[in-house]
Amino acid sequence: MLRCKRSSQDERNWNTDQCISAGGLGDGLKTYTCSTYGEFWDQWIKLDNKQLKLYSQNPRGRSGCIGAEREKGAEVTIEDCGVPGYRQSFRVDRETGGIIEVGSGECLTASHDHFELLPCEIDPESGKVFGEQAITFTELKSNRYQLRASEVGEVPLCADSSSGTKLVLYSCYNPKMRNNNQEWEFLERFSDLGSNIKFGGTKCMSVLAGAKTTRKVFYDTCVTNNGLPKPGQRFEKDYSDSKSEFALRDGNWCLDVNEEGGVQVASCDGSSSQKWRSEADQISALVNIETSMCLQGDKDGDLSMSSCSFSPGDSQRWNLAENLVRGGEEDACIDYKPVRTTPLSVVSCPRARSIKWSIYEPFEPLETRLYREARGKYPKLLAGEVSHTDAPEGNIIEV
Repeated sequence: MLRCKRSSQDERNWNTDQCISAGGLGDGLKTYTCSTYGEFWDQWIKLDNKQLKLYSQNPRGRSGCIGAEREKGAEVTIEDCGVPGYRQSFRVDRETGGIIEVGSGECLTASHDHFELLPCEIDPESGKVFGEQAITFTELKSNRYQLRASEVGEVPLCADSSSGTKLVLYSCYNPKMRNNNQEWEFLERFSDLGSNIKFGGTKCMSVLAGAKTTRKVFYDTCVTNNGLPKPGQRFEKDYSDSKSEFALRDGNWCLDVNEEGGVQVASCDGSSSQKWRSEADQISALVNIETSMCLQGDKDGDLSMSSCSFSPGDSQRWNLAENLVRGGEEDACIDYKPVRTTPLSVVSCPRARSIKWSIYEPFEPLETRLYREARGKYPKLLAGEVSHTDAPEGNIIEV
């Protein structure tokens, strides 16, 4: 149980009524009245190897660790196969193991009680997807598969069709005991073109056409560590499709311009809104191919697209050296992971490894100490084994 601490000017007061509460994967953190006896399972959190892990006597009840909140992706649903307005082709990447939605290039991701699409996250050591994106296949006697989110907690969760009505994450059934709700057909899963993930022959995993996961981009102070840009500021030129046009890429995130002309990062898809060109090898204007407009960084810290100037001033001059997109009037950098207050949420423990926790100024709440002392003095009374006392009237025992 984690009890909240509240400060007021120079005085520090313990807020003895509120404790951190965490439900399951994808849930944000809240505070509720503390449970003295521990009956509120959502407050059971333990420090294990510098990670804050959700704890439960029932391992199927909940799992995960407290970490940085994951961005929201496009929700994956179950719809009639072939229905207009949806993308329904998926494939398995042989190298990373991720289940990729062909249209967006994003990975199927377990999130709380459902699935979303998010840019694939690769473990640099193993070269594989991990955490909520590590979804494995268990072949069944019916020649169909269970799709298991195998790293979301101590017990894996499976893709469940709810009898063809709703795609959810649910406790995996024993493969030896047939449960049609968790049986999926995925015939050409290694094909580059992809195929449907079907339930019952007529229902398919689906995502709305045009759905794309994006992140806001900021114009912030450049930060490097031993010559390496901080996460969120590192971009590499990718000339995979052209000798003169390139994408500015960080893993599976690409610098992008949306339909309103706003600058963002989005899952890389090779579209012209993610293509750029520069007029020189080093410092020059940065032109977006889709809009034919130039990236601009202003004194007030705004990042925007603007009509290109024939003799661009400082606001449209950018240097792409050392894997930074650096320039504008403030000589600052493009950053999609700025160092700011980070919302916390319940995520898979592998994904929460970047945050390390330690115990700071531990204390024992007064009510806990009194209860512990009472258990030592009056164990039978607290266990309910004492129904009456022969003590003379007026001699009251206070616990």
